[in-house]
Amino acid sequence: MEGKLYQQFKVAAEGVGAEVYRVEGPEQALELITGILREWESRKRDKRLQVVWKKGSITSGLATKPAIKGIIYEKELSFRAREADVGIAEGDLAIADTGTIVQDATDVEKRYVTTLPELNILLVRTTAIVADMEEAFARLRPGRIPFLAFITGPSRTADIERVLTLGVHGPEWLHVICVDEGGSRNGQG
Repeated sequence: MEGKLYQQFKVAAEGVGAEVYRVEGPEQALELITGILREWESRKRDKRLQVVWKKGSITSGLATKPAIKGIIYEKELSFRAREADVGIAEGDLAIADTGTIVQDATDVEKRYVTTLPELNILLVRTTAIVADMEEAFARLRPGRIPFLAFITGPSRTADIERVLTLGVHGPEWLHVICVDEGGSRNGQG
C-alpha cells in the first residue's frame, strides 16, 4: 500500500509543479539535499547561498551538514529566513490524492522557513503518506494543533490580470523528499 500511495502522491505533487524524490533514510536524504543545494549554488554565481534548516525528527540525528560553500543556519531562523535562498523543513503527513504536505506549523520558525525562501525542500516519511484529506484529519485531529499548514506545489497565483505567476506568495520551487526509514519517530532526535 505504501508504494501505491507514494506513486499517487508523486504524480499529484509533480502535477502542480513540485519535484518528488524517494530515499531510504536520512543519510540518503542528506546526499540528495547536498546535490540540490550545489545546483542552487551554481545559479547564485556571485552570491553565497543562504539556507535555513528547521530540523525535525527525520534529520535531527544527522551529525553532518550538506557540504556546500554557502551558509546553513539552524538558529535564529525567523530572522535568517528573510534573506535565505533555500528553506528546509519537515512535514507531518503527505496527502496522496492532492500531492499536499501537511505540517504542524505552530512554530513560527517553521512557517518562515517554508514560506520566505525561493526554494523549499520538505522531507516527509513515506509511511506518513495518507490517501486523502479525510484520513489526514483523522490522523492529525486538527483541533489540538493551533496552526496547520497545507503545502501543495510551489506558490502560484493568477490574481494579476489572470496570468499565472509563480513565487508571489511563497517559494517558487518545491522539492519533496520522501524518506523510507530512520530518524526518531517521536520528534526527540
